[in-house]
Parts: sequence; C-alpha cells; structure tokens
Amino acid sequence: MTKKTLKTILSMCMILALVASLSVSAFAEGTTTKDTLYLITTNDHGNVNPAESIGDNAAMLISMCTNYLFDYHRNGDSVEYGLCDKGLASDYTLDDDNLGITIKLREGVKFQNGNDFTAKDVPFSFGFFKDSSDMAFIDFENIQIVDDYTVYIPFTKLYSGALSKLGVIPMWSSEYFDEIGGDTAIFFHDAPIGTGAYQIVEYIRDDHVDLVANPNYYEGAPIISNINVRFITESSVAFSELETGGADYLYKMSGTDITALQSGLYEGQLELYSQMQSDAFNLGFNGYSPLWKDIRVRQAFCYAIDRASCVLVFDGLAVDMWWVLADDSGRMNKYEGDDWFYPYNPDMAKQLLAEAGYADNDGDGIVESADGTPLVIRWLYLGTNQTYATIGEVLKNNLQQVGIGMELKPYDRASYDSAMRNDVNDWDMMAMNMEGPTTAKGWDITPNIYLQSYIHADQFDTWADYQEKWIEPLNGELDNEKFWDMFSDYQDVILTDYLYYYPLLNRIDASAYVTNLHGLDRISAHTWYVADAYFD
Repeated sequence: MTKKTLKTILSMCMILALVASLSVSAFAEGTTTKDTLYLITTNDHGNVNPAESIGDNAAMLISMCTNYLFDYHRNGDSVEYGLCDKGLASDYTLDDDNLGITIKLREGVKFQNGNDFTAKDVPFSFGFFKDSSDMAFIDFENIQIVDDYTVYIPFTKLYSGALSKLGVIPMWSSEYFDEIGGDTAIFFHDAPIGTGAYQIVEYIRDDHVDLVANPNYYEGAPIISNINVRFITESSVAFSELETGGADYLYKMSGTDITALQSGLYEGQLELYSQMQSDAFNLGFNGYSPLWKDIRVRQAFCYAIDRASCVLVFDGLAVDMWWVLADDSGRMNKYEGDDWFYPYNPDMAKQLLAEAGYADNDGDGIVESADGTPLVIRWLYLGTNQTYATIGEVLKNNLQQVGIGMELKPYDRASYDSAMRNDVNDWDMMAMNMEGPTTAKGWDITPNIYLQSYIHADQFDTWADYQEKWIEPLNGELDNEKFWDMFSDYQDVILTDYLYYYPLLNRIDASAYVTNLHGLDRISAHTWYVADAYFD
C-alpha cells in the first residue's frame, strides 16, 4: 500500500467519523451544552501500543479508544474486576486443572471502522505481548478460535492472576491492521482502530491528540462528540488553562493547586477528584552491588530514612505506606507506627553498620568497610522528574547523619530504562513504582518480574529460597482467601528475611475538573468511562 493510498484511507475515516460525530448528541440518550471535552495531561508516551507505552497517559488514551475482555467496574461503593458491561467478554470457563480458559465474547460489537469484533481479533491482539515477560503464562502458539465468538487460551503454568492479566490486553482490529500493511507504527499512532467510545483521528506527538465519538459504540454513542487531549508538562501552566476556561479536566496536578482547591477558593467553579495511585514508590537495592550483600547494611539504610520528610516532598500528594505494595490497603495495611519494622532510628542504623564491619576510620564522616571502601550509594533516578531529585536530597541528608554517603545519578528518559537493565555496575539503588496484587491479582509481575528486570534481586543469595517458598506457591494459589492469608505472611518475610526493596510512600492521583462536567468516571489510570460524560 502506498503512502498516498494510506493517506486517502485515513482521510476518509476521519471525514466519516467527524460527520457521524455531528449528530451524536442528537441521537444520544443524554444531551450536553458543549460538544468538546478539553483535557490536559502531562508527558506523551508517543503511541497507544500497550506492549510499549507503559504509563498513565497512554492507559488513558487506550481506555478511550478500545476495550478489554475484562475490566474494572463499580458495584455500589466497591470497585471490582472481571466480567462487566464495559468488558468484551460475556462469560468464561476455566479448565478443571486451571491450565486454560474458554472465553465467550460479547456479540454485536463493532470496531470504529464498522468491522465486527470476533474471536480472530483476540489472538491478534494478544500477539503484541508475545515477548512480554509478565505474559509468559500464556501459551500463545496454541490459542484456538473455537467459533466466531469463542476463543480458548491455554496456559503454560498455574497462575493466580491469569484472568486479570488477560484483561489488561486491549482488543484491536486485525482486519484493519492488515489493510494498512501491518505497520505497527502507523497503527498505534496515526490510526488505531478499536471498539472504544472514541476514535483517535489526529495524534501530534508531545502536543495533542484529537478523538471523535464512535457512533458504533456498543453501549450507545457517547454524549460528547469530541475530545481534545493536550500534553502540558508545566503544572502551573496546565492549571492556569483549567482556571481560565481553556480546559475542562486536568489529569495530574501539583500539591499547591490541590491546596487551593481544598481551601474553597474555586468553589462553584472547579471540583477535585483524588484516589490512591495503584503503584507505590519504593527504593530498590541493586542485587549486583557489593554494598548490599550484607542484609544488615540494607536494614541500616531503612532505619536511617525519615519517612515523614519524604512524604512532605510530594506536597500533599502522598501518604506514608505501611504495606509492601500499593492498592487494597484495607487488606494489606497491617503495620502502623511502632509496629513498622524500620521506624526512623539513626542510632539503630549506626549499630547495624558497626556490626557489619563499617567504621569512619579517616574522619571524613563516611564509614568504610574493612578493606577501606567508603559506603557511598549511587542512586539512579529519572532526571526529568524534579520530585525524584528532591527526594534524593532528603535521602542524602538522612544517610549522611549515620555515615552513609550518597551520589545522585539522574538519567534522561531515553536512557533510563536501559541503564536500569544493563548498566548494572554503575548504580546501587533506584526509584521503583510497584503495583499491588489487586491491580491485576497477577501480582507476580510486580514483586517478581520487576525485581529481576530492574533491581536484579535474583543476584542475592536468598533469591532461590524466596522463589521456592513464596513466589511459586502464591502464583499457583487460586483460592482467593487462601491467597490473601499467604500474602499476609509474605509481607513479613519480604521486609525481614529478604529485603530486596524498601516501600516508602503511596502517591495520590489528583485531578481537577470544571463543575458543570458530569458523568466522567475513572477507576485508576487503567479505566476511563467517558461515553456518559456531559456538560450542563
């Protein structure tokens, strides 16, 4: 297919979609006084390929323009995960041995270009994740299309989080992918075709994304015809746009602006929405680093940190985290204050360092090992994140009080991931964001795959024991209550016997929106329900 032909196809799709969108409000069940929702978010992840674009902003766009087999939904005051009206699966059955799942698909669902969503689109959509380590439990080569609306997915192993991990894979049009020549770059940037309430019609990287309502949306055409998403990294500029009427919804905001909203300054004009983020801020110990081989040094580090000072850095957008992973604190919050394993205790930190053979023999304020090596920690972090830089200064000051030095090593976004994975001898500790088990109940990706891929915890001598005693049993436990009983015990040992990472705080996801915007429902970064949104 030539570029000219592709451009013609895209133009026709845009024209048809735009024409259809003009009549959306007239035929929708609700009405709206404004037909465009102006939304501002932070940095652009560049595309909507979920196997590559890992981040809240990408998840937001994906959730708008397509659907998942299973999804989050509200049941009264609680949030649940699984079969729901927003999901594309209508039913499912696990094999007797739990090593496979048969999924019945919702019938009558159409993609934004009018093509039917059928079983053939499931293995196609799954295919983008073949090289993803956290999807290794899927036997991709043996997925079977049983009939037009039934698909069978075999597993390579027992996995307690299988259902939810299948549910984070968005469904895309296999036919349209073929029509544009199988070009992934075009498909996930210029012309993604999904089943969602809105279709992307223009994507200008680092500037904006335009979406139009999908008249074929299976739950009914959205009320608002258009969505314009702008990327503005400077929080004060973004809030000013909301304040002066240039935006309707600000996704992610500063603590200062939150304080202003909470003060009542914008009463009747702006509303505040906040929830705990599903990933928590942790400090990970690089298993390759010789500094951490003695667990007493890792424990000394934990006692040296003033957690309250770290929370203050986030200016009202974080809380002290007394559990090992984010999410579902009602189940996992078993430590508070004096019950916490590592309360702020510089004297205990100094004692442990002395027991590990460290002393300040040259009087420079930094302790050295028996062979004279100074205990200086190199912290790798994303240099474009000013909050991380400030956290680094707080940590540096805390550690200096007990004789531990710290070197801040900022990396730009382009080289950050590679540095974590490959430059294993250039850093000792990193900032890491770990999701909770109920985020996908396939929690294995967070404390297992993540620990291997980024902080290389498998280099610790205790890794094999950790895997055998905890990871394998937890991943294979399908009884929900038994899983949580085991997980409660796991919380204790990961912080004592293993201590591969140190949980620090849970951030708060805060957004602001204009008072006359109603019906927009968001559950974490993963799920945005915008079809019922309207302005009064």
